[in-house]
Amino acid sequence: MLERKESTMLKRNATLRLRQGGLSFENYSWGQVISGTRAALVEAGIVPDGGFPGDPGARRYTAKSIDANGREVRVSPRGKYLYAVWRDWTPEERDAYYAEQTRREAEKAKRDFAEGVVRSWPKTADAFREDAHHSVEQGLRLIEAFVFRDGMRGGWRYDEAAQLQFQTLADQVRQLAQNGRVVLDRQLREQHTPTAVAGTVKAADAAQADRGFQEWLSAQGVGK
Repeated sequence: MLERKESTMLKRNATLRLRQGGLSFENYSWGQVISGTRAALVEAGIVPDGGFPGDPGARRYTAKSIDANGREVRVSPRGKYLYAVWRDWTPEERDAYYAEQTRREAEKAKRDFAEGVVRSWPKTADAFREDAHHSVEQGLRLIEAFVFRDGMRGGWRYDEAAQLQFQTLADQVRQLAQNGRVVLDRQLREQHTPTAVAGTVKAADAAQADRGFQEWLSAQGVGK
């Protein structure tokens, strides 16, 4: 009963699960839990025949045995036809496990960051225009306050004629940000797409383009 409770807890904390040759491998910081049928475990050299719980000379619920590499393993039933084998890491395997964990965590962090970058992108031309207008407005106000008027650099500033000219140019820039034509540059989009999600973004863009094309065909009455 204790073995079952411990197994349930470890399942929730497994860091990696693999299936190979009819066997299931669950990796943890301390070692592996390998699950499979009696035949599969014997064939893989993980448990010798006669080393399972209930075999002559073995304990009924949790048996200790030696695998083909001379390593001690613990074997317990897992269901009617399956067994779970508990095997500790060697020092070399433990080092490899932590190295792999570090690599996976680094890859996940890189992908999470890349996904955050892509999520921050405007989804439509109107959304981009709104962001651009906000950025332009902030930039113009900073230039006006700290360059043309504030005199904080020892009292130096531009004269009233220069300030008036700046206001005229600033209004033109505001109008351009509000009314200028917005396009989606595919080459720049690809250039600024993080490598970690490049394939995903490209596939999503292709699906979106195809959906738009299909909607256009439907609007033209094609296929009806």
